Amino acid sequence: MPGWDPETIDIEVLSRGWANKNYLVKNGDERYVVKILTQAMGEFGLSIPREDIMRNTELAGGAGVGARVVARLEAPPALVLEYLHGRTLEPEDIRVPAMTERIGRAIARLHRDTQPFENDVSAWDFINRYLELVDRHGLRTPDGLLDLLPMIGRMESALVETAGLPVPSQVDTYAWNLIDVAGEIRIIDYDFSGMTDECFDVGDAAMEGDLDPDETARLVESYFGGYDATKLARVQLFGIAAQYMWSLLFTGMAQLLPELPSDELDYWGEASLRWEWVAKQVDRLPVGKLLEIAKGPSA
Repeated sequence: MPGWDPETIDIEVLSRGWANKNYLVKNGDERYVVKILTQAMGEFGLSIPREDIMRNTELAGGAGVGARVVARLEAPPALVLEYLHGRTLEPEDIRVPAMTERIGRAIARLHRDTQPFENDVSAWDFINRYLELVDRHGLRTPDGLLDLLPMIGRMESALVETAGLPVPSQVDTYAWNLIDVAGEIRIIDYDFSGMTDECFDVGDAAMEGDLDPDETARLVESYFGGYDATKLARVQLFGIAAQYMWSLLFTGMAQLLPELPSDELDYWGEASLRWEWVAKQVDRLPVGKLLEIAKGPSA
């Protein structure tokens, strides 16, 4: 930062970052997070374009939902972000009733208080993009994953037929992207963000926390302000689609990136884990019934 003495700066690697390299930069009492964007993610189409990441991060930070952007750097492409003094959540935190409700309200703030993003995204576009990479590069996928494609297609048809309100979405509501700051949940990392169905972020958070149907209903109520069977069904289906998408993403990252953003994280193992979550939900939930409910009472 301007005016800093290089000899007094302390730099610490932040290990929790699947897609980019993150550093905590300290100079006395001042702290910032520097996020260096992994260029290969964009080159392979694994994430959204760099300019969209930077712009959406600025908009979410400006709304007080994400971290405020202090500076943008071009070489290497990076963001300097305010350091949020809080606790990064773990997946099990999402299942705590009080936290579930706070997360739902935080997602609502993102969707309703942030200026519209300029780019559009969808689970289906990401899935198709990642499947194309699987075909083009002959990538190995977790056993059984491709067998579920017909069901994923039926989910797409049902959810697109009566699409929800498009809102500025983070599209990766993983626990590590949620920070408890003095009782308020802040949502960071906008590498896949864009305007998409309001139920996606809620569904992804539900799956990331491995919520059962009752716990998912609590999250839906906290987001929408009341119970709605159609919204609940859409959230559950989007949760399945989200984790299917992430399984394909990690499949691509594990086998395509020349240098993985983190040496500590198991990308292939994560692809397999996300697929296991999908298979578990497909076995646990009445997917056929949810497909009908998701179309609404008049369907």
